Amino acid sequence: MDALLQILLVAVAVEGLLVFIAAVRALGAKLDWSAEVRRKCVHIATGCFAMALPLIFHERWPVVLLVLASIATMLWMRLPSQRSSGLGSTLHSVERKSWGDVLLALAIGFLFLRSSGSPVLYVLPLAVITLSDSAAALAGTIYGRAIFRVEKGVKSFEGVAVFFFVTWLVSIIILLLLTDVERPNVILLGLAVAAFGALVEADSWNGLDNVFVPIGIYIFLRGHLAGGALDIFMLAAAFLATAVAFSRLGPRFGVTGHAARGHAIVVFILASFSGWLAACLPVVALFAHLFAREKRPCRSAYPDLDMLATFVGLACAWLFVGETVGPSALHFFMLTYAGAILVYVALAMGCEPLVSALLTVALLALYALVMEATVPASRWHGPLTSAAFVSLAVCGFAVCWRPRLFDRWRAPRVALVSSIVPTFAYFTKALLA
Repeated sequence: MDALLQILLVAVAVEGLLVFIAAVRALGAKLDWSAEVRRKCVHIATGCFAMALPLIFHERWPVVLLVLASIATMLWMRLPSQRSSGLGSTLHSVERKSWGDVLLALAIGFLFLRSSGSPVLYVLPLAVITLSDSAAALAGTIYGRAIFRVEKGVKSFEGVAVFFFVTWLVSIIILLLLTDVERPNVILLGLAVAAFGALVEADSWNGLDNVFVPIGIYIFLRGHLAGGALDIFMLAAAFLATAVAFSRLGPRFGVTGHAARGHAIVVFILASFSGWLAACLPVVALFAHLFAREKRPCRSAYPDLDMLATFVGLACAWLFVGETVGPSALHFFMLTYAGAILVYVALAMGCEPLVSALLTVALLALYALVMEATVPASRWHGPLTSAAFVSLAVCGFAVCWRPRLFDRWRAPRVALVSSIVPTFAYFTKALLA
């Protein structure tokens, strides 16, 4: 009976979403609301309902079912018949293309599964993406005059400023209500969250802020919620230094400021959460990608943004796997990037088998060196020499056998090839542990 009740609640929630979207569509047509206002009404309602999920569901599976049902509903509303005149027109009548609705559902599921036992890690990221993002979008649409361009559209400094101040206020209120953080630290931590969130939102595209912002804030808070004032100050200074360094170095390698800042954010999050060693191989992979892009350009319109999105996706996937299954996935995450480095460098150097063999030896040595420098607890799986060799061999074979496979959608395909063996090895080791 309890299971049936949970399923009924999921069905009622999805039906309620559809009813609300229909109401917004009708009211928007009557009051002549803009497409952005209609979309943000649905966004706010979805986020506010999501923040109440821990009070409604006390098990994980109903929320997973709700997320899957919501994604299916969002995809249904993208059908041509729905986009043009049906319920989908409420969300998809804006000019720019966006997958924000689907990505928000994924972010909600991730936060619910990973933040159990710590309400602030769930509520604060969702409150920011719900309230700050909506306020920024509406302020930018109505009052935005100082415009700046990103690769796939334009944004306004007015919107970024509104996002910063709303996030600061929201962070202070929630930190005071849900944590025991000292009040001076609350102000500093709120400032750090606001600055971080505003920069992430400003550099997001295609609705990716709906996943970058909440998951980024979750990782940020999880690593630094208990820090002292000096720690928070040093963290903010390190973040600023990382962003400035990448922004200055980016143009020298033909990277736009947008993409450079985005990579700086991801590297900083990864380093602050797992240590700089965890960021070592991903950073090398980034430069290998730039090397390959120069020597053998791919046919994607925005290869640097593709790399950035893949960078984030891999990090979130391995974080989720490692924390859900149990044992640390740090070394398998790094092995994935070792394989990506091999593919990128091999592409840049002509995809010669001898080059791939030499790269395999060099990367085995580098991987072993980095792995040995990590904490002993992350080496629960024992030696990974065989898995590392097989993974690099698979990557080398793929790039030499079908180099043209990586001429389009390069970053996602490189990630897929380099993840095969590490994923299999992780689950095999975890089951035998």
